Amino acid sequence: PLSSALSSTDRTSRVLGTPQLTNPRTMAANKGWVEVQSETFVKWVNSELSQVKGFDVRVENLTTDFKTGVTLIELITKVVGKPFGLKVIRTPKFKMHEMENLNAAFKFLAANDVKLVNIGPEDVYDGKLKLILGLLWTLISNFSIIHRLRGDPDNKMGAKQLLLQWVNSKVSPTYVQNFKADWRDGQVLARLTNVLGREIYGDEAELVPQSLVDGNDPDALVTAAIAAAEKKLSVAPLLDTPTFRDDTCDEHSMMTYVAIFCDAHKPDPPALNPAAQSLLDWVNSKVNPDKRAENFDADWHDGTVLAALANVIGKEVHGEGEEVVPLALAQGGDPEKLVAATLAAAADRLCIAQSVEVTDITRADGGGAALQPYVEQYKSPQKPAEPVAAAPPAGGEGTENGGSSAVVEEAESLVSGGDEATSATTSSAPPASTVDRVSPLKRAPDWRTYEGIDLGGRCRIRVYYSTTTHSKLVRKNTEALQTLFEALKVHEREDFEPWIPLDMDMDKAFRDKIFEKAGTRESPMVFVDDEYIGNYPDITELHSTGELTRILNY
Repeated sequence: PLSSALSSTDRTSRVLGTPQLTNPRTMAANKGWVEVQSETFVKWVNSELSQVKGFDVRVENLTTDFKTGVTLIELITKVVGKPFGLKVIRTPKFKMHEMENLNAAFKFLAANDVKLVNIGPEDVYDGKLKLILGLLWTLISNFSIIHRLRGDPDNKMGAKQLLLQWVNSKVSPTYVQNFKADWRDGQVLARLTNVLGREIYGDEAELVPQSLVDGNDPDALVTAAIAAAEKKLSVAPLLDTPTFRDDTCDEHSMMTYVAIFCDAHKPDPPALNPAAQSLLDWVNSKVNPDKRAENFDADWHDGTVLAALANVIGKEVHGEGEEVVPLALAQGGDPEKLVAATLAAAADRLCIAQSVEVTDITRADGGGAALQPYVEQYKSPQKPAEPVAAAPPAGGEGTENGGSSAVVEEAESLVSGGDEATSATTSSAPPASTVDRVSPLKRAPDWRTYEGIDLGGRCRIRVYYSTTTHSKLVRKNTEALQTLFEALKVHEREDFEPWIPLDMDMDKAFRDKIFEKAGTRESPMVFVDDEYIGNYPDITELHSTGELTRILNY
């Protein structure tokens, strides 16, 4: 596929048939339109030929490489999209054989209503460059632009008007009037790339960084846009930055490049290596046929494959009645909630370490290398260790303060960072629901020694979050933390307070105290027993190691 063929600069040069420029800016300035158009059309020809299965020939010189007629026939067959249907001499040895091929090519074009002016088979054989450029432009304008964009047969607009109309429909309210000066600074190219990126990858996609769009470096902007279009939209880089920016880049060259954007699409996923394919085969042997995946990318984004796998493995580990991920959640249509719940449930019920974040799976470019090692863990799940009830203190009763309780001592060390955190008791702290211990709300305010700023959150679980942030990451982290806490039923605990907004209604002095105690302004912030535990990444790391459960059992 074109996307894999154009994956690097060296590969691009080889596939599209142009050498690297030693002094790009100087070389571009010294080119005339014929040279620029020749290089652009060579790349266009090779991008088309690279999609022809079983034909590995590439063009380097337009004056000689069509001479036998074979390459021209392959090109026009691909572009027209119909079987050639005429005799082709694949290995012509004499001029008469080559002319027979060229005559057949021109007959095929005439049969498909391609009108050619002032050029015939002899001109191609003789290598008349300007006439060959005219032939190629006829193919490009007819099949890459007019046939693709016209729609209504009665529409008599030409290639330039049709392409301008399409571009303006994408980049509005920006208005483009030509394919020369309006494109030189890269702004239209960047806008077109970002608009198509959002159409293909979702509203949050930003293929060309806004910082470059707002900046004052046209060369950097054009370079970034060309690279992003190639990598994310499968748009062959027919123009390099110096050529794109230079006035010698004629309208036909620019239109040829822009026309490829009309067929922008996600690149085909790379072929899986044997280990990844083996893992995918194992996954597909576990899940129902309707949940089977063909890759570790797009097929996992909605979370249903992962949830199905977790439930299958859950039944193998815990028995047929086990539902690791609730069916209702799997059918709810919210990928982020489903993935968050699956990651949390797999950690709790199958001891699967959460080595990925929710967005590593759900975002448009998620999956791949990050997902495979996580999925590999499902091959060796484990039952969680059975909780061990703590022995009561001397006398058989717990104290109101909980000061002599082994669980309280352990929680104190975990929350306050004491030296007891490495004790043997710490390694097997039981969940709160299995321990006969004093409810946090019934403890004395001085049940343990507190240090630092008093936020009034003793014996409480608090989450501070922002209601006014413009950061998409912060909003996603807040939602993911809520999903995780709901899965762990933290919100049902009597010592859990409703989420507290860090907005302008909060007293500024108190808000500053929160930031000071946390040592950060990044939300959401989790406090347990008036101690800062961390933000969402910290909480997920604690959860994956089992530390979060022990901290919550303070």
